[in-house]
Amino acid sequence: MGDASGSVDAVTGDGLCLAFRQAAFLAEALSANNLGLYQRAHRRITRLPVLMSQLMLFMSRRAWFRQRVLRALARQPRVFSKLLAIHVGAIPPASLGLEGVLRLGWELLIA
Repeated sequence: MGDASGSVDAVTGDGLCLAFRQAAFLAEALSANNLGLYQRAHRRITRLPVLMSQLMLFMSRRAWFRQRVLRALARQPRVFSKLLAIHVGAIPPASLGLEGVLRLGWELLIA
């Protein structure tokens, strides 16, 4: 639960948030005598943190990619702000929108 479930960001309290959300689903699953409910909820809740963890590990092993990403994000501060808000759960992932994805993709290509 929590950080052990895939969160790599100890600063935002994301691990605690994950733990509380998972605990609520675990309690629901236990009361329904159906741990499958918890397993499905766990996968859904941790999808974004696990993706972020994998991306950060990938970037840590590939300096060329890390430099491109940082340059691209520096050129698109609004996109970076939205990505950060998505990461901490302040806005849904769809808030980035197609324009944000395309802007970031373009910056990654030209970085």
